[in-house]
Parts: sequence; C-alpha cells; structure tokens
Amino acid sequence: MSKNENKPYYDLMVIDFKDHIAERKDNIIDFGIPNTGIERIRFMILPNTSILVVYGDLGYAMFNWYRNTITVEDISTMSIDYFQGKCVASEVGRDFRDWYPERAKESIGCEILERIDYINDQLEEKKEDQIDTYKEFIQFINDHFNFDSRFEFADTLTTFPFSFFDCDDYEAGFGIHPSCYLYLKALKLAMKYLTEHDH
Repeated sequence: MSKNENKPYYDLMVIDFKDHIAERKDNIIDFGIPNTGIERIRFMILPNTSILVVYGDLGYAMFNWYRNTITVEDISTMSIDYFQGKCVASEVGRDFRDWYPERAKESIGCEILERIDYINDQLEEKKEDQIDTYKEFIQFINDHFNFDSRFEFADTLTTFPFSFFDCDDYEAGFGIHPSCYLYLKALKLAMKYLTEHDH
C-alpha cells in the first residue's frame, strides 16, 4: 500500500510523546497524556509468558518471544528489527510490514541496471542470442515499471521476468510498518520516564 493510501499510519510518526507520562502496575505499563485517552498505549505482558500485547488509541499488536518469561525492560532495549520479527498479530498482518513504492522501485531498479550492464557486455561480445531477450526485457520495463500501489505492483510481479535476473520479487519494497516503530519508541520513552521518576 502506498504512502498516500496508508496516510493515517504515517501521521502517527509525527507523535513525539512529549506530553505523555507512564504508569506501571506489575507487567502493565500505561503511556498517555494525563487525564485523557489521547494517544494512549498500553503495554501488557501476559502472566507467566513471553507474550506482549500492545493496544490502545494507536492500534494493537501482539508479540511472542517463545520463552518462559520476558520483561518490559528486556523489550525496551531491543532493536526495531528484532522487535518486529517477534510480531505474531497486528492490524496490518503478522509480519507488521508495509510496502513502500520508492523502495520497490529502487530495489528493482538496481537489479535492472545490473542486468542491463551484463547484457550490454554480452552484446559487445556479439552474442546474437541475447539481443531478442534484451529487447523484450527493456520493452517490459518500459511498459510496466510505474507501479502506483502495492496491489498493482503485486499483480505485475506475476508476469515480471524475475528469472531473467536474480531478484527476490515479493520482498521488493517491503519494510517495517510505521506503527511498529511507534510502539517500540513509546515503550523506550515510557521506561525512561519510569526510571527518571523512580517508579
């Protein structure tokens, strides 16, 4: 889904949580603006598990580390890649990813340029059997490379000649969803607040 199609999620990224405070009770942390429900997030580790549930005004997600127990302190020190990798459910799917058109174009574009360079080298060596394949490939790129949405992109990929150049097709353009960044950012700030206020 393109940035414009997913605009509400991208709007979340401007939240700086500067007016938020954190409150903790056992394995539950509430992080929000005092006396309101605005931009409130609850982080809850289910008892005797390593399952983190995140929910509230900014959406929901569930993460599982598949071990006996885990703490919010442990989670707050994790990298975004490790954190995202433990997602088992979210509003946008289990993998908590989004599709970015520019990233897709860059990824495919790099592969295209490398393959074109290779083909040009072959043509310089006068390998006539490459010429028709080269022309067909260039025509396909000219006809189909302007992808406006994840779904249009995916449809095009079904006929895209990936065998012609090694490329991980359906991975092109995918990245961590903005909400995932937001949750980890909020948890880190909540833990910082609790430490500074001796909670």
